[in-house]
Amino acid sequence: MGDYSVPPGNDLRVNYAGLDSGPVKVESTNGMPIVAAVRDLWWNGSAYTSSIQLMGLPESQLSDTYWFPSYNNVTLNDQLRFGNVGDQATTVTVTIGGVVMGTYDLAPNQRQKVNYVGIDNGPLKVQSSNGVPIIASVRDAWITNGVTSSFSQLMGLPEEQLSDTYLFPSYNNVSLNDQLRFGNVGTTNTTVTVTIGGTVMGTYPLAPNQREKVNYVGIDNGPLVVHSSNGVPIIASLREAWISGGVTTSYFQMMGLPQSQISDKYVFPVYDNVSLNGQLRFGNVGNTSTTVTVTIGGVVMGTYPLAPNQREKVNYVGIDNGPIVVQSSNGVAIIAALRNAWITGGVTTSFSQLMGLPGGQLSDVFIFPSYNNVTYDNQLRIGVP
Repeated sequence: MGDYSVPPGNDLRVNYAGLDSGPVKVESTNGMPIVAAVRDLWWNGSAYTSSIQLMGLPESQLSDTYWFPSYNNVTLNDQLRFGNVGDQATTVTVTIGGVVMGTYDLAPNQRQKVNYVGIDNGPLKVQSSNGVPIIASVRDAWITNGVTSSFSQLMGLPEEQLSDTYLFPSYNNVSLNDQLRFGNVGTTNTTVTVTIGGTVMGTYPLAPNQREKVNYVGIDNGPLVVHSSNGVPIIASLREAWISGGVTTSYFQMMGLPQSQISDKYVFPVYDNVSLNGQLRFGNVGNTSTTVTVTIGGVVMGTYPLAPNQREKVNYVGIDNGPIVVQSSNGVAIIAALRNAWITGGVTTSFSQLMGLPGGQLSDVFIFPSYNNVTYDNQLRIGVP
């Protein structure tokens, strides 16, 4: 689709008009590490009402099996997307809550989109045959009064990254409706413990192939930790529903970061606090105090002291640049995400988050299941940190 020169410390944003295809591959020359995301901007027929980003998957993390905590095609329109990124044909099997939903033949460089009407269950498993590498995401379309007002995607978690512990920078059930989702993807029973800002919020027994959805009314704190007992593998995501004038207008999910991937450094392709309201969120998940430094486009924007189990939210008015680097001092473990609020006619209509890419996962190749610049506005965003 194109070749682009991007100097270190800069970002690139590209659109391909009229293209609806996939999978997508973003590759740098000379092995130069980059970070890549796709921005989905939704037009409801009269105005743009939703803007979200999906981080690309580093090529080294490609798998033949992906997991999601939940699938819901009852209260919203859920569409599963997967693509064959291998060099031979494969058959993809989709399983929800332990029940096989369908099998799909895919040639190399072919993608598939599927919906399962009336299904609200989990966890969700997408697996290819013969170990062929694939990529998978779930697209969530939220419908308000018969009109789609929000469109988002959640990248599947490669099976090799499954963990008994997941982390998020923040939980907010005050200014929006946050719902935590987790599922048991192991073979034995487990008990899941949820901790926010160092305080245990609840414990939940789960059988294999069982999921749970929980809300904590009036809680706005972080970081958030989801942990299973006896080392049983689970999967966890955070669903955020935005309410405008008493009506839910936006629906989004963010996958938790497996504990094994926790880092002292996170990167994002772009920060935009001009066309939307971009807010960085980061939390100290270590056991000692640290100072977090935020750099955008090579310029230090600020430094922030954080005690253990403390989080911070920051906005940089008038800044539209990239890439973003969020780094702690003394190698202390942190977690970071970027919250994007989309404003239409002076009213916030969409709210989403993008988990930062751990610094150790920078790659010269990133993969996405799909690109669509026909039914909505897709923009690739690439940063050279």
